[in-house]
Amino acid sequence: MLEHHGLVESTLAGYRLGLGIVSLAGLVLNRFPARAVARDVLRDLRDATGETAYLGLLDGQEVVYIDQASSRHVAVNADWVGYRQPLTAGASGTLLLAFQPPDVIAELLRASCDRVGRDVPTELDLAAIRRRGYVARVSDDLEGGAGVAAPVRDHRGATVAALSVWGPRHRVEGRLEAELVPAVLRAAARVSEGLGYRAA
Repeated sequence: MLEHHGLVESTLAGYRLGLGIVSLAGLVLNRFPARAVARDVLRDLRDATGETAYLGLLDGQEVVYIDQASSRHVAVNADWVGYRQPLTAGASGTLLLAFQPPDVIAELLRASCDRVGRDVPTELDLAAIRRRGYVARVSDDLEGGAGVAAPVRDHRGATVAALSVWGPRHRVEGRLEAELVPAVLRAAARVSEGLGYRAA
């Protein structure tokens, strides 16, 4: 049955995913209006900053990336579409966590404490993110990355996605506050407006 619909293909070594998966993925991704609205905005953000731009959604206790516009600086393009991370692993996840209702935050923080061995944000950390309206992160590792995430809101004002840019720490860290934070906030506001959000 799965092979008949192209979801799996038979090989000498066994089975592998088939091209029918691409059709299913397209159907799923098209259910998210934020992705359609953000498509050009991600490319504009990438062009303005020179860094890779991402769109991530909350899915259970993880962030899943549903679109990206890759930096022209990358020699090997790592496609993060479909990639999942714990909410405490990056800027997008922490941002999405901060803008959830209090009972959801409490449950997700409990689950994160049980599942990961990294620093988990406190309620005070998350309240500070809500006040600022964005997350800026710099990797502890000098060879790591740095970036910014901001909320995308729908017509009700609910945070439905995180829009972010991320790049190598040596290229990004000195540009975070003056350049990248304003660029990401403007881009997230454009997507939010496209979803019907009107700032007070």
